Amino acid sequence: MIRRSAARLVAALWWAAASPVVAQSARVVVEGPTGNPITTAAGRFVVQAFDVAPIDLPMQLRLQVATSADFDGPLLVDTTVAGTAATIVVPRLWPASTTVFWRASALNARGGSTPSAITGPRTTSPHLRLLAPNNSAGQTLTTRRPTFTWSATVVPTPLLGWDFELRVEAAPFSAPVIIARTTDTTFTPTEDLDANTSYRWRVLARFPASDETVEVVSGASFVIRSADAPLATLLYQNFPNPFPSATATRTCFWFDLAVAGVVELDILDLRGQPVRRILPNALVRGPLPPGRYGRPASGASSGCDEAFTWDGTATNGRDVPPGIYLARFRAGGKQELRRIVFRGR
Repeated sequence: MIRRSAARLVAALWWAAASPVVAQSARVVVEGPTGNPITTAAGRFVVQAFDVAPIDLPMQLRLQVATSADFDGPLLVDTTVAGTAATIVVPRLWPASTTVFWRASALNARGGSTPSAITGPRTTSPHLRLLAPNNSAGQTLTTRRPTFTWSATVVPTPLLGWDFELRVEAAPFSAPVIIARTTDTTFTPTEDLDANTSYRWRVLARFPASDETVEVVSGASFVIRSADAPLATLLYQNFPNPFPSATATRTCFWFDLAVAGVVELDILDLRGQPVRRILPNALVRGPLPPGRYGRPASGASSGCDEAFTWDGTATNGRDVPPGIYLARFRAGGKQELRRIVFRGR
């Protein structure tokens, strides 16, 4: 009887040692970046295992990030750390504008694994955006020292923040006229840019944690208008009109030019036949920069610049008959007509 009881006790102890011990179930929680879209440059995750039995220790925590909910295919992140709680900062950039999912699991000392819930889908943001000046249709500025601003995704601690290089290029955009390095997302030049010149700009952002780079170019060029440049291209009514007058033998033309270009000013008869070309002429030819034209020089006695006048003669130098004529103005794809009354001589 005693021998039989001893045998049963030995068998029970062997089974207990050979059989897995049933412990309290662990619970795994993973907290990642908040918001959708995600506005951080890289992932920062807090993984914790709760209700861990002593027999489950030591424990390992595994974090996985994927672009599909089934975590099939290459993983963006697959890392394992020891412990029951860990903060994991991934020192690589998220792929921009991409759908992501993440999950964690706890591997106990007995080889069992407890998964967390899957988080996702979430969408990542573009890492770099140019804000101003950045109008896709082009832009005209009035300051020769514009402030360039851009935005970037937030870099989680303890990783180092972005390093930026700003480049401003003047047409024909062959080489930068400004190169500035900064950790800010705004920059104002300390010297004037040229007026009436087309510029574009770009920012190269470097992520120090992995030495990855992102570059964005402005959607269109911008032009800086000089302080005296007009807002619109137009031809004013000539004066005096009618002419000649008691004080003037010529009629004056004033016009404003908002953008650089070739200007044509012709005198036509009422049938549209050319009578005399005023512009271009021997004094004024080729593309003209933006500005106001026809006005007299400072201190002049007349009301206009003689290079922008008509004396009532045709191309052959002879006086035209008295009557009504037309001034046709062409510039920057725009055409305007003004009526001229010539009294004759």
